[in-house]
Amino acid sequence: MSTIDRYSAGNATFRVRDLPPTMPLVLPVTRKLGLIDIVDRYCPMKDGDHVTNGEAFEFMVLHILQAPHRLPLYDLRPWAMRYNVSAIYGKPESKFNDHRMGRMLDAVYEHMTDIQSALVTRALQAYDVDARIVHWDLTSILFSDARQQTEYICKGYGGGRIHQRQVQLDMAVSNQGGIPVRYQVVSGKAHQSPLVSPLLDDLKQRVRPSDLVVVADRAGINYETVAVFRKAKAHFLGAISVLGDNQKRRLAEVPVHKFTPLRYRSINAPDDCTYAYATTVRLQPQRQDTPVRVQALFIYSPRREQMDQEQRNDKIAKAQARLDDIHSKAQNPNARQYKSRPYTQARIDRAIPHDLKGIIGYELTAGDDGHLSLRHWINDKALQQAARGDGRYILIHNLSGNPTPDEVFELYRGQGTIESRFRNFKQELSVHPLWLKKQTRILALLLIFVAALTVYSLIDLLSRRAKLRTARYNVMTTRELMKRFSVLRLVSTRVTGQPWHNQIQINDEQRDILRLIGCPDPIRYIVQDTS
Repeated sequence: MSTIDRYSAGNATFRVRDLPPTMPLVLPVTRKLGLIDIVDRYCPMKDGDHVTNGEAFEFMVLHILQAPHRLPLYDLRPWAMRYNVSAIYGKPESKFNDHRMGRMLDAVYEHMTDIQSALVTRALQAYDVDARIVHWDLTSILFSDARQQTEYICKGYGGGRIHQRQVQLDMAVSNQGGIPVRYQVVSGKAHQSPLVSPLLDDLKQRVRPSDLVVVADRAGINYETVAVFRKAKAHFLGAISVLGDNQKRRLAEVPVHKFTPLRYRSINAPDDCTYAYATTVRLQPQRQDTPVRVQALFIYSPRREQMDQEQRNDKIAKAQARLDDIHSKAQNPNARQYKSRPYTQARIDRAIPHDLKGIIGYELTAGDDGHLSLRHWINDKALQQAARGDGRYILIHNLSGNPTPDEVFELYRGQGTIESRFRNFKQELSVHPLWLKKQTRILALLLIFVAALTVYSLIDLLSRRAKLRTARYNVMTTRELMKRFSVLRLVSTRVTGQPWHNQIQINDEQRDILRLIGCPDPIRYIVQDTS
């Protein structure tokens, strides 16, 4: 039932109704984007007293941006009644049901590309967002009840969950504000490199190729993708994912004193310094005749060096423990399978990780009693050789204007922007996991989640521009803003013979926040009550 408290005093009647708590933050953005109009333009309906596709779309965004535990298309009507959405849309809450949302998804699916493009264009224009620099990456989304494997939903690699069905989102966000400017649903088995061409084709519709910079993680920048960027006359920046022997040697041979300190400091570790060495590298994988030379930064981090050493020592200790266990079982007369040399050798091969093969040496011998004996040791020279590359990695780029090492590194560190948006996608927006079974509706629903992420990101951008902060942090994120709008109530008053007068209860802090980020009084979004 709707949450309504009704009472009378003299000739006046009062009603108090709950509203979606973060409505004062969300609706100013969705209405400035023209979200309802965009969807209704591409998915029109006949005139009538029904919930339009645009209204259903915005309702879903509103729902996503505040319901902490949601199952999409599962019993949405009680939520609509709980928060009296008729006060916003002028339509009965009963019409905001699962079947109506499903039909909206069916309509949206037919026009997803147009809706996405119109939404991005409007967001960049309305909020003056510079999209010349974008951060690009992939993330996976699990589907807990997808019984049928499809083109997009299949067992993949995301999050190490290769046994679960998933899709991947190929997404690019603006360096300024982290606004989603492009996304594509790809198979859970898809790799990043082949996706560069369609990415650039789409981005070139909004940004001139000569002005475009794509910052990617290690999977997105390699010999093949560098060629694609060059052909498109676009710019790239990223870390090399796989180093050849020559690159490893060059990286390790640069003396520490040749590296220069960078001005970048981590908020979590402000005393740690990172160093850079500007040079060039040649990319030439096997079976490729033509090498490619690119600008490069060799990066050295003492903190990362320590972490690399600790991780290697931990792996060595675990491998040695496994080898000790193999030796113990080989000496046990009851462990008959360990009398077989091929079986024991296979166990040894599994016990030593590939990157420790030259560091951990061993000898497997047979005793007079028929039992196998395993002896192992550490190759100190190989260990020292491996440690030479600790804390070091290579950034490559073709940025114009001769940027300084500081500028290149700080731009790369901005890759955390898209990682942050993926966390928002999976945590604050609770897109993980999804429970739909129909692929077309899954794809349409993902568009709505991306629209919700766009709204979420724009609210964050408004907060940063207003320089809002908390007592603990120098930035008030969207998540922190929404915590301050946990309850919202509409108070309606009517004197006998007069129309209803509506007022939304907000406190001084909420009023100041709305004023500073440029949001109007939320009463603007309440339809006139004539009941």
